[in-house]
Amino acid sequence: MFQFHRRSQTIQFDNGPQKITDAAQDFINSILVIDPKQRFDISQAANHPLIQNPHPHANKQN
Repeated sequence: MFQFHRRSQTIQFDNGPQKITDAAQDFINSILVIDPKQRFDISQAANHPLIQNPHPHANKQN
């Protein structure tokens, strides 16, 4: 499902049948940073686009 890269401290996702959006990947990578000085704090996490607008396509009509 995912692989952690120790050198870059990022997670690479295997976007198989259940695609993980770019926003979700960015959010997860931002909150799982090992170094607390570089990791998102609660305010940054709460203001991330994934949290502010979790379903960006929900209001769009075809």
